[in-house]
Amino acid sequence: MAKSWKVFLCIAMLASTGGMAQAQGKPACFGLRDLTSPDGEVVAHFSRSGRFACGESKVDILQADGHLLLSVDYASDGDRGSGLAQAAWSSDSRYLVLSLVDEAERGPWSFHMDVYRRDGNKLRPLSLLAPDLKIVQPTINFGEGDVLEVGTDKGAVQIHLGAR
Repeated sequence: MAKSWKVFLCIAMLASTGGMAQAQGKPACFGLRDLTSPDGEVVAHFSRSGRFACGESKVDILQADGHLLLSVDYASDGDRGSGLAQAAWSSDSRYLVLSLVDEAERGPWSFHMDVYRRDGNKLRPLSLLAPDLKIVQPTINFGEGDVLEVGTDKGAVQIHLGAR
């Protein structure tokens, strides 16, 4: 009986955190692979170095013919850089969202997101659109159109990527 009570309590605790348990432990990493836009015109190539969690990531954004559009290196100058936890294209291929974990040897992990906008060939921090939000979950969820739902310290928040 005591064992079933502990299992119930554990499940209840996970449910009450809204899935935040993963953000507390070692984050899942995106890995080394390419991610092609839904329209097939652009490819994001991800690589990494470093030995902590998701490592330190590098992102190359290329046209389908291999022409380099943009390259961003998240390696640090000293201690630890940022590693890629997740990446996803919007369904209309206008935006690529990168969810990054700032490395910590023993946590707590901190997360931030960058957004690539194809029409300007720019990668910008999501914090430019929502400066007061602290991201606590590395998951990327797109809503209708250009709406991105982000897990923050204030709960789930919707951000319109085309706002600026």
